Amino acid sequence: MKDAVATLASIRLALNDFGPDEVPDVTPRPLEVLARLAEEANEHCAQAHYSLARHDIGSLLAESQASALTVPSAQRDHAFTAAVTTCFVAGVVSSRAGNIDLAATAARRGYDLAQQQDNPALCGFACWYWALELTSMAARTRAHTVLSEGIDDLQPAVQFSAANTLAAEIGRRHGGSDRHCGARQP
Repeated sequence: MKDAVATLASIRLALNDFGPDEVPDVTPRPLEVLARLAEEANEHCAQAHYSLARHDIGSLLAESQASALTVPSAQRDHAFTAAVTTCFVAGVVSSRAGNIDLAATAARRGYDLAQQQDNPALCGFACWYWALELTSMAARTRAHTVLSEGIDDLQPAVQFSAANTLAAEIGRRHGGSDRHCGARQP
């Protein structure tokens, strides 16, 4: 329990010490390392190994945001995907530890970061999980608005394919309330 409380404090600090368009005052690890750690945390989350998923998540939040906002343009999509994935994991970890408000804050941060990158699938994913967190808080009206706007924004850019089913999954989940830890990223 003590570890979970410390994790929530590190998530809270990472989400409140700087805004979504500010570069945290940290030296991020290499992007490949951050992306691997984000994906591993997401996989731990998918397997309900929350104690492993929350390991160093506050630092990973700050570093992945710093990386996303400072990497060369050729690496931005990869960096923003890692940052949004980290926000997703932080939200799930927070929710599982009983802090739904912090989970919604992490989801909102992921959405705000995704909006800074020209990747409709990433924006749609971030929109979907932010709406799920809002639904967990019983903020169904706001969740519906977020999902509706997200789907409207996503539809013109979506190219459905068997290789990338994320857009179809988001559309299918519109209005759903089940949390999908370990969701597929774009």
